[in-house]
Amino acid sequence: MATLEKVSSKVSIILDFWSSYEQIFYMSVTCQWIDENWSFQQVLLGYVKYLTLVVVLRFIIPWKRFSDVQHRE
Repeated sequence: MATLEKVSSKVSIILDFWSSYEQIFYMSVTCQWIDENWSFQQVLLGYVKYLTLVVVLRFIIPWKRFSDVQHRE
């Protein structure tokens, strides 16, 4: 089982949004990385159920502005 406690590499945080047939919206947060044996690892950090699309959009819009900034090393 993958854990974040011993990760020595960079990680990716992924937000995934979807809706059910009943128009209930969900968001999950996962963390992914490649371990020292070159194996893909991922951990579900959590998920949330939203009742309306408006709540989901209020969460996405600030992240969209943040993602427009390019990462520089």
